[in-house]
Amino acid sequence: MAGINKQPKKGMISPTKHQIKRAISRSGYVLELRLCPVLENHAYHVDSSAQFEDQDTGKSRELDVYGWKEITLKQRHIPERDGGIYISTDTLKVEVIVECKNNASPLIFFTRRVKYPDITDVIFDGFPSMIWEKDELRGLMGLPLDQEFHFKRFHSNWRVNYPAFKFGKLVAKKGSEEWIIEHGDLYESIEKLCKAAHSYRTKSKESASYKDEMETDPFHLFTIYPVLVLSGDFYECRVRGQNELLKKSKLLHLDWTVESNKIQESFRISVVTERHFSDYLDIIDHDLTHIVSNIRKNEERLRQAVVLERADEDHPRSTIAPR
Repeated sequence: MAGINKQPKKGMISPTKHQIKRAISRSGYVLELRLCPVLENHAYHVDSSAQFEDQDTGKSRELDVYGWKEITLKQRHIPERDGGIYISTDTLKVEVIVECKNNASPLIFFTRRVKYPDITDVIFDGFPSMIWEKDELRGLMGLPLDQEFHFKRFHSNWRVNYPAFKFGKLVAKKGSEEWIIEHGDLYESIEKLCKAAHSYRTKSKESASYKDEMETDPFHLFTIYPVLVLSGDFYECRVRGQNELLKKSKLLHLDWTVESNKIQESFRISVVTERHFSDYLDIIDHDLTHIVSNIRKNEERLRQAVVLERADEDHPRSTIAPR
């Protein structure tokens, strides 16, 4: 604690309380802390200082907010040799990875109509990684989980006709009443969000494949939502041929691809205002209601897939079925 009572050097100006408050309000720290109780009110456990390892640099990076909850799908009681009871649990883990941005001036996201809105990047995985079925000619056939659970019928990340692909920040031009659009510092935030989603997917995948010796065919699935939360306004600029339609937005989806030394992957990021964040979590809950229902309808297929995938780990002969 040495030096804590030292006086400021001669000529240094100490900030006033008002200036300190303004600096705090312009930072993202307060926004992060405001989002924590919103997640908790939706039954998430919250960590406002979660870390992950950057895949390219190997250095630790901090997430703004990480929320997770685990849904118990089914519990089965397995008798143990000593007369006890082992409880085998099937689970669905839900993870919300949040990057916060305190934007004093509006951001603009440029969207365009896509030809195939059914094709998207939803992080939904686990063990089993697919619905596996035996084929006499081709061996083990893998059917994607999101396809078998009919995500395109209900999931908020599907059928997005106008996703965003570019963005910019409005900046006042010096000495003029004109405004210009710059990239700003949003690239770093979006890249960090993508890398965090990749990191947590890898960790959750490893965790989902764990099996206790007492268990035979439990399944553990997970889904991850990468979210960019903005404190201020943002606009959607919808490009239609030679025309542009500009409108204020509270939620849209940004499609982003990371091409680095360690990651080559595409992500769909939800962009939402702070005011709409609670409503957005309600949208996730709507997704989960349908996901859980479809998982339960496919319970026996999932258990069979668990057995087949564990057997196939020793004798790989799998084929991925076309969508």
